[in-house]
Parts: sequence; C-alpha cells; structure tokens
Amino acid sequence: MALPLAVANKRVGLVPTALRIMAICDTHLDCEEPITAAYKVAQKFCADIQPDILVVAGDFLDFAYLSKFNKDSPLLNEGRRYQKDIDMAVEELGAWRECCGSMEFLPGNHEERLTRYIERFPMLQGKLSLREDLILDGRGIGWTEYNAVLSLGKLNFTHGWYYNKYHAMKHLNDMGDHLFYGHTHDHQVVIKPVRARRESYIAMSMGCLCSKNPAWKRNRPNEWINGIGFFEVSATGNFTPLFIPIIDGELNYGGFTWRA
Repeated sequence: MALPLAVANKRVGLVPTALRIMAICDTHLDCEEPITAAYKVAQKFCADIQPDILVVAGDFLDFAYLSKFNKDSPLLNEGRRYQKDIDMAVEELGAWRECCGSMEFLPGNHEERLTRYIERFPMLQGKLSLREDLILDGRGIGWTEYNAVLSLGKLNFTHGWYYNKYHAMKHLNDMGDHLFYGHTHDHQVVIKPVRARRESYIAMSMGCLCSKNPAWKRNRPNEWINGIGFFEVSATGNFTPLFIPIIDGELNYGGFTWRA
C-alpha cells in the first residue's frame, strides 16, 4: 500500500519497498466447522495488499479425525471426511493464490497426522498424498517438507518445533538465525544480539487464524491470539517484521481498517 503522494513528496530519498511477504499459520480448517472472522479478514487484507509472497506456515487443515488421540472419540469424528476437507482446502488455497505473486505451503504437525495415519495403515500408502491431493505443484505453490525451513533471503520460516514457555528464545537458539513460525497460537518475540557478528537476530511466533476457544479446550483459558505476520523487505535484503493482530474480526494497518 503506497504512501499518499503528498507525504511521499516531502521525504527526500524515499525508496519503495522491494518485497512484501505475508504469512498465515494455524488456520485449522475443518469442513464441519465455521471459518473464523479472523481468517476472513486476513483473506480480505491479502486480497487488497497483494503481497509478493504468501507463506502458509502450517496447520492449514486440522485433521482431528486422523489423530491417534481421538481414535476413541467417535462423536468428535462424526461427519469428518478426508475428501471433504481436501475439497474445501483446494478451494480456499485457490482463493489465497489469487491474492499474491507467489505462494509457499509448509505442512504443520496437524498435516503430519496424515503421514502418521498412513504409517498405522500402510495399505493406504500411494493412495493419499497431501501435496498431490491439494494440487500444489499444478498451481505453482511451493512445498517445504515438515519441520524443514523455508528461506526467503534473510527471512526463515518453519511451522514450529517447540511449545514451551520461552519458545521464541528456544527457536532462535536452535536456528542461529532469524526465524518466524506458528504452532504455538500466541505471539512471542525475542531479539538476540550476536556480538561476534555485530548483528541481531529475531525469532517471532505469528499467532493463529483459528478459533481461540475450540471445543476440545472446553473453555479453558489460553494465550492464543489471532493475527498474521507481515514483512517489508528492502532491496538490500533488510526487513521489518510485523505482527498484525486481528481483534474481534478487525485488522488495522497503514492507516486503514479491514473488517470481516
């Protein structure tokens, strides 16, 4: 989103941002559950901003019925079908794909449930493949293996490795570089100077777009927050990382408001 011309003309040496990257994580889509207001407003924001790259940083689908933890909960799994979720995800990914220059998909631990399910029932091997079923390659959507890191210049993305109290510092220490991730559903950020390199590194969790009070939580309190990651990158590769919260279905950025 460009600055008003009157403002831009007053700024000597103003250089346009070279690249804008948006990241969403932990949408936990389920064909039997309503899509959240946070998800809808994030999609509106993406359509208007038109980022150069959109990173889907894991747990796009919930796949609760594939989890071994729910194998003895038939009521929880009632009506859930893999193909129905895939059909919905294909449609939703298509809508996101129209909003950006390019798109990257990182599977999270909930997508990894499909791998674990096939390990339990090997007769399904070769018949189910998330990458193929979501038609990612056919639509030019990049794929990064589970727990691997997607590097875009100086920016690194993964779904998330840890869920402990100080997960941002743990991620930063193990990565040894900038890292932006989901998985924890909260927002935590840490900046650590590395003296020998005379440079600081940042790790940041980027919230979620799912319900902050899912049925399985049974109204227990948590630190979850809806929001997205947004990154403005200069021609030199330096960047500004932003966590943009979505509160009551409302997102504010650059002097404008988006509502679901």
